[in-house]
Amino acid sequence: MRLNIEHHIHCTYPGAVGYTIQQLRLTPPRGFGQRVKHWEIRVNGRMQPYADTYGNLAHTLVVEGLH
Repeated sequence: MRLNIEHHIHCTYPGAVGYTIQQLRLTPPRGFGQRVKHWEIRVNGRMQPYADTYGNLAHTLVVEGLH
């Protein structure tokens, strides 16, 4: 079975902000009979990957400048 999943997040704020930091836990794990054919995360800002406490790949997203 093949699955195609798209996930969109749109954040709004009551006014302009100059700095945002978020943790993104969107990357599916490989293994347990699951193979990931293609995966990407597209964002406005800088992402830094890291492994969480359970060994899952996650990202810290930082957006600087008025947005």
